[in-house]
Amino acid sequence: MRGRLDPAQLDDRIEQLGAPLDRRRPVLAALSVAITLLLVGGLFAAVRDGADVLDADEASVSVAGEVLVRRAGDGEVRRLADGSTVSSGDEIEVVDGTVVLSLADGTTLEGRAATNTPPTELRFGSAPSLQRGELLVAAPAGYVVEAAGTMIALDDDEPSVARLRATLQVEVAAYQGLLHVDSAGRTRDVPTLRQLTVSSLGRPASTPEPLGYESDDPWDRRYLGAAIDLGQRLASFERAVTAVVPPATAAAPETYRRLLPSLNAQPDFGPRLLGSARPAGEVLVGAAIAARSQAGSFAARWEDTFAFRDARAEWGLVALDQGADFDAVVGDIEAAIAIATAPLVELALPPPPVPLPQPPGPVDEPAPTPADNGVSDDSPAATAPPPPPEVPVAPTT
Repeated sequence: MRGRLDPAQLDDRIEQLGAPLDRRRPVLAALSVAITLLLVGGLFAAVRDGADVLDADEASVSVAGEVLVRRAGDGEVRRLADGSTVSSGDEIEVVDGTVVLSLADGTTLEGRAATNTPPTELRFGSAPSLQRGELLVAAPAGYVVEAAGTMIALDDDEPSVARLRATLQVEVAAYQGLLHVDSAGRTRDVPTLRQLTVSSLGRPASTPEPLGYESDDPWDRRYLGAAIDLGQRLASFERAVTAVVPPATAAAPETYRRLLPSLNAQPDFGPRLLGSARPAGEVLVGAAIAARSQAGSFAARWEDTFAFRDARAEWGLVALDQGADFDAVVGDIEAAIAIATAPLVELALPPPPVPLPQPPGPVDEPAPTPADNGVSDDSPAATAPPPPPEVPVAPTT
């Protein structure tokens, strides 16, 4: 007859098989944590080692389309594969689509095949050289690129984004940050939202101009999309306001104080700022941007706003340059248009003051009028009666 297992023997058997489950749980947890740390550490090490593979004159490549490369020291042209690397001296041509070169310091170089410019041709190196086409350069701090003989240095103190275009001339545009241009010893600075043209003779323009953009360009949309859309709306608002504000009041401060109540809090606003005659819509849009900017005094903001606009900057760029709140500017102008188009609202200046009554003085007596002889003014004038007829006298005897 089989007997029951003694509890003491059961404990001994468990000890032989291993520790009790409750006592094994802490060990398993610690082992799990250790394995996780090893895996994570290995992953970070792999990422670090992968980053360390890129030298200062190398870049990893992301290709979308067809891109060709001629390796340094090798005359053969090959297709550049996505995920490969390029080194100093390699020459790249974008036949179709785009290519992005990513450097170890976070700088990126992007080329493309565009319809209105030649495809990007770039010689990569410590200072890449754009032979022709377009190049988008984004650097966290400090980077130097050459474009058809012109040196472009992105500022060291802040992140910068530059759009370079090399055709018969060189165009340098700053989406963000400050750019320093050196062409044959002639230096110029290109601030944010400005561009500079260097002629085929290597002569840079004397001053930058407002950045030009295409509303459907992918690079322009990436960095200026909100400003482009705002500019289209503000241009429409400008035309609408000009159409409803009487021309006679377009230069009157009172007109804009009624349309933009925020101007009542700006003591600098007045005839001096209005200056030369402008269309009412242009004044109103510029005033709304200046009122919503926070850079300096209102008078300084006003001058900067219209100086940039007078240089042919689109309204969206003007608002972006001033750091104005886009939604607030739109709301202010929409409210102004509602005021201007409301029924029974008179935008003209207040009526001139009523002249004060003059103190009473001596009253002149009216001149006497001739007596009424029963002849009306309309009756013909009276004539003298004819003389009596002459009677012949008989001769005396």
